[in-house]
Amino acid sequence: MKQKNNSQAIILPDGACEKAGFTERDTLEICADNGVFVLYKENMTALELANTIDSLSTLASELIVDLAAACGTCDNCGENEYDNMICGRCKGSPVQWVSECDLCNSLLNERQDVHIPEHILGEAGIPPCSKLKAYVDEAGEIVVKESEIQQGICDIPEGVLSVLKASGVCLAELDDLIVSNSIIYGM
Repeated sequence: MKQKNNSQAIILPDGACEKAGFTERDTLEICADNGVFVLYKENMTALELANTIDSLSTLASELIVDLAAACGTCDNCGENEYDNMICGRCKGSPVQWVSECDLCNSLLNERQDVHIPEHILGEAGIPPCSKLKAYVDEAGEIVVKESEIQQGICDIPEGVLSVLKASGVCLAELDDLIVSNSIIYGM
């Protein structure tokens, strides 16, 4: 039985293979992960592996700078604007403001671990991986429903979120960009 080849061709810009140091003899591997494909040599020397790591680290740094720039720095929801200037210097810093900002902290503390069994979600017509929202109805009972918004700051990988927080990035703006599904890269 002959199997059909379902592979697709990838067209690279002129000079990309040369810039990456790929030759016709190299076999390439592909890593596919959340929003990215990475092509790299199947066999690498220690120096080639170190250079690959450096290239990926540089790219990651550039991307996190782009994300941080789209969010801006925390100003503790407007409470640390220029009115807190003492001798030409602001009280604290954006990093301190993030740690003191009620909105940023409430966003970080929204992760509640309430487990609803899949069979109950199924009875309610809610897919098992859906984000939920809860509220108290008129009778004083807690009602859990599928949220209209299925993404937010809680979906940011923990390592990325900790770098952004430690850099003083406005987490409220980050959440707004995620919820609104705004394009912030490649505009």
